[in-house]
Amino acid sequence: EEGRGELARMSKQQYFAATSWRVGEDWKFGLQANAWREQPHLRRESFESFGPGFEAQRRIGRTSYGRAWINGRFYTEGSLGSRATGGVDGRFALDDWNELTAGYERIDEIFNRFGLEDELQSDNLWLNLKSIVQR
Repeated sequence: EEGRGELARMSKQQYFAATSWRVGEDWKFGLQANAWREQPHLRRESFESFGPGFEAQRRIGRTSYGRAWINGRFYTEGSLGSRATGGVDGRFALDDWNELTAGYERIDEIFNRFGLEDELQSDNLWLNLKSIVQR
């Protein structure tokens, strides 16, 4: 990722392995193993972190779903703290052609070394209306 000048330049890598399984007709669960590596361009050191992820999804009625997820993140560098991200959302079919999704998510905002050290995160709300148009 590149920003203006040298301050907001950082190389980022993420690796993950995931699996999911159904329980009954209404539930779906998922597990994920994550590894991250960030390297600010102002310094040549890199910061590694790892952590688990968990997701649960439930069908509500015939056409609606609710979902929640969380990811833990633990840095191998002792001065950087651990953090968690995650969220919830719901998808509701309004009719055969329209679908409404609403949700909340907390994400990491890591664009430079200051974002790493200050553990910057943002809280996001969204509302999405999707219409399927076919001829």
